[in-house]
Amino acid sequence: LSPSLTVGEKVWVNGNKAGYVHFLGGTQFAPGQWAGIVLDEAIGKNDGSVAGVQYFQCEDGRGIFTRPSKLTKTAMPEMEAKYGQPNPGETGANSPTVSRIGFPSTLAKAKASSRRRSTMKRSPSASSMSSLSSVTSSVSGNPSRAGLVRHTQTRY
Repeated sequence: LSPSLTVGEKVWVNGNKAGYVHFLGGTQFAPGQWAGIVLDEAIGKNDGSVAGVQYFQCEDGRGIFTRPSKLTKTAMPEMEAKYGQPNPGETGANSPTVSRIGFPSTLAKAKASSRRRSTMKRSPSASSMSSLSSVTSSVSGNPSRAGLVRHTQTRY
C-alpha cells in the first residue's frame, strides 16, 4: 500500500481515468492491498461492492478496484489537457466524508437490518426511553450509568 495515498485524494488510474480514493485496504475478493476508486466518469465496474461485500458506496458504474501501484497523482499529458492538474491535497464533490479502511460490511446484513427496522411499528416503551436517555447522556460526555447496556427488545 502506497503510504502517500489517502482516502478522499484525487488520483488517476493508469494515468487516464480520473477519480477519488474511497477505500484502501484488504478485500475478500483477492489477497493483497487494494484501492477503491470512484471515477469521475461512469466507466467503472461496480458501486463499491464486490460479490455482495460493500467496501465503499458510489453510483453504480463509477466504482473500480485497482492495485495502489496503478495509481498516480498526475495524469498522462493528454488527460491533463482534458481534466487539468489537481491541486495538492485537493478533494472534490466525490470525496467521502467518512470511510472505513479494511472493514467491509455485507450488503445482506445491511438489507436484513433495514427490513427488521421497518417492520417495527410499536411506540417506544418507558424502559427503552430510559435506556435511550442513558445512552444520550453517555454520548454527550456525562455518563449516567457507566458500563450498563440494556436491550429492551427481543433479538431475532
